[in-house]
Amino acid sequence: MARSRSNQKTQPVLKILIFVIICGDALFLTGAVMYSLFSQWVTAHQAISPTEIPWIKTKEKCEHTDRVWQDDQCLDIDHSYLF
Repeated sequence: MARSRSNQKTQPVLKILIFVIICGDALFLTGAVMYSLFSQWVTAHQAISPTEIPWIKTKEKCEHTDRVWQDDQCLDIDHSYLF
């Protein structure tokens, strides 16, 4: 009889523990999937726009750093707007 009372007390606790673990796993997986989708979306929608590099004033120095000299400005054509 003592065994059945102990078993009756642990069953609800065990069910709650399993429920919490399943909910935690579902929450973690949902977050991982959402992060992955958001990361892919951001990567796909990054705009690349030329940006002037103001500290480079000569064509030689500009071209030496693999940038483009245009209209007396040194432009970084691979510049991300998130920079």
